[in-house]
Amino acid sequence: QLRSGSSETSGRKSTTYPILKSSAVRHGAIDFTDINYLNESQSARPENFIQSGDFLITRLSGSVHYVGCSAVVGANAPEGIQYPDRIFCGKLTSMIKGAFLTYCFQHSGVRRVLEEAAKSTAGHQRISLTDLTSLVIPLPSLAEQEAIVEAVEDQLSIVDHLEADLEVKLKNAQVLRQSILHHAFVCGPGRTTPIG
Repeated sequence: QLRSGSSETSGRKSTTYPILKSSAVRHGAIDFTDINYLNESQSARPENFIQSGDFLITRLSGSVHYVGCSAVVGANAPEGIQYPDRIFCGKLTSMIKGAFLTYCFQHSGVRRVLEEAAKSTAGHQRISLTDLTSLVIPLPSLAEQEAIVEAVEDQLSIVDHLEADLEVKLKNAQVLRQSILHHAFVCGPGRTTPIG
C-alpha cells in the first residue's frame, strides 16, 4: 500500500489533532514536534493516522534535496498524529526491513532518479506515486538486509566520530587564531609578552 495523507488545510492553533508537516520527514528521521493542527471534523479518516512501522516519504518540498526523504515510524512514536498529502505513507511487507529501504532511498542512484522526476510547480518540487512505483530496488534476503544495515551504520558511526573530532579541532583552531590576533595587536611588534 502507498498513499498520500490528509488534504485538509491545517493551522498553527493547537488542538488534539496534530498533523505532520512535510519538513518533519528527513533521511532516516521523523521530527514529531514539526506539526500543525486540524480540528475534529477534519480528522474522521483513520487511514490518515500514522502507525508504528509505516514508511513515510516526502512527496513535496521547496527544495529538490528534500523530495523523497524517507523514514520509518518507530514503535515509540506518539499516537494520534496524522500525515498530510505532502507525504506518502507505505505499508511494508514482512520481507522488507524499513531501515534497509531508508538507506536505499539515500543511495545516489535512487536520489538521482527521484530528483530528475521532481517537477517544479509554484516553487515546489514534487514526485508522484508513479515515480515511486516505477523505482527498481534490489531486495536481498532479510538476513542480507540486516547485514547491510549493520555495515552501513558501522561506517556512518565512524563518519560521525570523525566529524565530531574535526569540529573540535576547527573550534580550537579558531580560538588559537583569535589569540594570535589579540596578542599581535595588544603586544605590538618587538614586544615579548608570550602567547597563551
